[in-house]
Amino acid sequence: SERAALAAAGFVAPAALHSFSNAERVCAATGYQVVKGFLIVEVAAAGQKIEGAAAPCDGPSLLALRHWWNDAAGTWLDFTPLVPGEQAWGGTRLLVEAASGDKPLRPLGTAGRAFACALAARLSECSDP
Repeated sequence: SERAALAAAGFVAPAALHSFSNAERVCAATGYQVVKGFLIVEVAAAGQKIEGAAAPCDGPSLLALRHWWNDAAGTWLDFTPLVPGEQAWGGTRLLVEAASGDKPLRPLGTAGRAFACALAARLSECSDP
C-alpha cells in the first residue's frame, strides 16, 4: 500500500493542516508529483445551526482550503489529516487542482497564525460525531 511504502521511506506521521510540507515530503520519499489546488470540505449540513449564526444553514456550508497532495501515476493521494488523529475527516474529500493553489514563499504573520489556529479549532469541532 502507499502508506506502507511511505513508512518504509521514513514518512510516518503527516502533520495535520500542513499539506504543503506533507506533499513535498511524500514527493521526496516516493517521487510522487505534488499537485496544488484546494480541498473543499463541508463544515455544516443544510439545517444545521452554526454557533454565532442567527439561523440554521439554508444549504450545506462549504470551506475551500489551499491544499497540496500527490499524484502517483494518475492517482491522486492525499495523506494530510485536517485535524490531529483524523483518519477520514467528514467522509469523501473533494480535491480541485488549480493554478491559484500555489502559496506565498513567506511564513505566516501573527494574524495569519491566529487565523490558522482558529480554523484548526473550528475544524476539530466539526469533526466530532
